[in-house]
Amino acid sequence: HPPPPPLRGCQERGRENSFPAMSHLQRGLAKALAATGRWSRREANRMTADARVCVNGVQVSNPAARVRQSDRVTVDGELTPLEVAPPRLWRFHKPDGLITTAPEPQGRPTVFASLPGWLPRVLSVGRLDLRSEGLLLLTNSGPLARRVLPRHASRSTS
Repeated sequence: HPPPPPLRGCQERGRENSFPAMSHLQRGLAKALAATGRWSRREANRMTADARVCVNGVQVSNPAARVRQSDRVTVDGELTPLEVAPPRLWRFHKPDGLITTAPEPQGRPTVFASLPGWLPRVLSVGRLDLRSEGLLLLTNSGPLARRVLPRHASRSTS
């Protein structure tokens, strides 16, 4: 692999993951980035592994590195406040012909592609089959989705 391109927000590339002890208000970097609502935890892990994330001017390659809300985190040189997005719930009338899987490996049209651009990254609470239509709940919060409908309770309709 070629070396990663220089990042605008990282001045100290050589001191990766060298952070002082942090308070009890800390969490893993990938989890903190996902809690902002801009990325999934998987996307945050990938960005960190790709050397795109800096914390307090230090490039970080470990997605489990501990961070506080007060830390200066940049992604691709852009400052990213670690503010937790408040849990939200939206109603969506799913029409026939859209699938609730994200990402959809077969290239079929998804509910998520049909959502308005102003919505943050959302996930569905439950699912409906391709040919089903009806109410689908969407949320920006994984814990809220699990509270509303535990995983084992999610059954598709025919």
